[in-house]
Amino acid sequence: FLTQDDAVQSAAASKLLGDAEVKKRRVRINLLVLLETVWVLRSAYGHSPGLIIAVCERLLDTPPIEVESAPLVRRAVRQARESKHDLPDVLIGLLNANCETTWTFDAKAGKLPGFTLLKG
Repeated sequence: FLTQDDAVQSAAASKLLGDAEVKKRRVRINLLVLLETVWVLRSAYGHSPGLIIAVCERLLDTPPIEVESAPLVRRAVRQARESKHDLPDVLIGLLNANCETTWTFDAKAGKLPGFTLLKG
């Protein structure tokens, strides 16, 4: 649906969303699917972090789509945009907010609040 790269699948996804909207039904995107979408948009399509953040924001605002933990995802989108960090890293940090720290080998993520860089 997002990339419109396969005519058959794109049509099926568009029909699903259109039918759901007409029938006042919700199509849920859970956090794992959202993160997989981010990964595919970045790795397979080479989209920029800014565009990916905009796509996620649009998903949050597109009926009939319902994103799991939408308030948390909105917060992550806002923080990722402001901090220039990757959305998945920001979301992981927010999900782990009740932990003492989130260990990471990612030097950039290690600069986020609540993260600790693990050096090999």
